[in-house]
Amino acid sequence: MVSKSLRLTLFAAAAVAAVGLASGGVAMASDSIAVGNSSFEDNVIATPGYGAITDWTSTDTSRSGVNNNTEPFALNTNIPDGSQVGFVQDAFGSTATLSQSISGLTVGQQYWFQIFYNARQSAGSPPSPYIPSMDVTYGSQTLANVPTVSVASPNYAFLNAAFTPTASSGTLSISNPASAGDSTLLIDGISIIQRNANQVVIANPSFEGSGQPSASGFTYTNAIAGWTATNQTGIATATGYQAPTVISPFANNGTIPDGSKVAYLQVNNGTTTSLSQELTGLVVGQHYKLSFYYNARGYNSVTPLMQVSLGSTTFTPSGGLNVDPVGGTNPYNLADYSYTATGTSALLTFSNINTASGSDTSLLLDDVSLQAVPEPASLGLFAVGGLGLLLLKRRRTV
Repeated sequence: MVSKSLRLTLFAAAAVAAVGLASGGVAMASDSIAVGNSSFEDNVIATPGYGAITDWTSTDTSRSGVNNNTEPFALNTNIPDGSQVGFVQDAFGSTATLSQSISGLTVGQQYWFQIFYNARQSAGSPPSPYIPSMDVTYGSQTLANVPTVSVASPNYAFLNAAFTPTASSGTLSISNPASAGDSTLLIDGISIIQRNANQVVIANPSFEGSGQPSASGFTYTNAIAGWTATNQTGIATATGYQAPTVISPFANNGTIPDGSKVAYLQVNNGTTTSLSQELTGLVVGQHYKLSFYYNARGYNSVTPLMQVSLGSTTFTPSGGLNVDPVGGTNPYNLADYSYTATGTSALLTFSNINTASGSDTSLLLDDVSLQAVPEPASLGLFAVGGLGLLLLKRRRTV
């Protein structure tokens, strides 16, 4: 016989497990894996751009380098992040590979590898009629194989590859193994971040795929990988790049939740500032949890007013949510909002809408995630099923 007290204990255990399933998987700190010079902004190489790239090892520096969109390889393209991209050229069998060592992954956890990529705009016609390809590996694991990289003029294609590492550290390698001719692969906005299988893909969700801010700890840019920006946006760190005693004027309070970078949305000209991204792959009627971290720049002349929407759903008050600085080294605020999909895609938008006269105010944003959550009925079945299994096991062993 199973006592009443034991039955209650088993039911409670099953219920706790169900709640854990419902609330688990939300992105938290240390989700991102550091990829050095992820946006190829850290060094400038004279035209045509061949040469050594900071933080990357090349098998042939005469076949790889960096370009902006006025230079021959990235000419007339919309750079996804910052103002430069990396390039990897296969010239008549002389293949180049870019690689770097990364660490800090958890074996058995799922990660996203993300990259923006393109082909030289003249691919398929003179002076470069040959089409590049792209292979990405982590140690002995293949993360991506794109046999034909077509010209995506002028915008870059985006790839999100889910993988489960078999080692906590290894070499990340990106190559252009096209077998003939003179072909050039362009790459930008690279990131690796831990995300579970029930997460909706968001490009550059923690802004670690963006370029390293300047020595002063911030960089104004509307080219933020994966995001569409309006007005004054940028990327900030807590301290100046290569100048750790310089405190950033934007991320100047609180502990950055994930990685070393945050996005900021500044209003100082009376115009609303926003970051948005179209999310796809949603399931109509499915319940989701939108999570992100937020803060305000210290010493704002007025308080930021944050507005957050996904599709036709606005989560914050119509007049915006007041966001005060968390101060010191306190954690950023964590927001969790429930959302039910009404379509297979929806536009996610973060805005700073305080346009008060004379305002200079900045909202800070980091580690955005959207995850599917189980239906309530599924949770009940899980709890009952878990209880049944536990009782069965108990009967067999008592």
